[in-house]
Amino acid sequence: MIICPNCGTQNEPGSRFCAECGADLRTLQAVPEPTPQPSTPPIPPQYDLGAPPAPSGAGWAPGSDFRPPPEKKRRIWLWIVVGILAACLIFCCATSVWATTDSGQEFVDDLGTRLADYQTETAR
Repeated sequence: MIICPNCGTQNEPGSRFCAECGADLRTLQAVPEPTPQPSTPPIPPQYDLGAPPAPSGAGWAPGSDFRPPPEKKRRIWLWIVVGILAACLIFCCATSVWATTDSGQEFVDDLGTRLADYQTETAR
């Protein structure tokens, strides 16, 4: 294999030009393929014995694979909506209970009479 010095592409032996970038390969000789060296993955800093220890009480260290937990978003708008709905529900329940009492019945009857009188006066 011939490796192009310009772009690093592997070309077939006997090639005069690089198949990728077109560089002149006639002056180069065939270079044997490098044998892959077994590589070991890097040791994360928290497990490296040479790394300084993380501060006590910290669940993560800067540069480590661990990330701090995301901050919880406060949903104030949700609590406001829930509070408004609860207030409406309580108001409706209290009104329906009050309307079944004697004073509630008198109020509803009086309101009906006033509305009927108002409609009669405006129709003339």
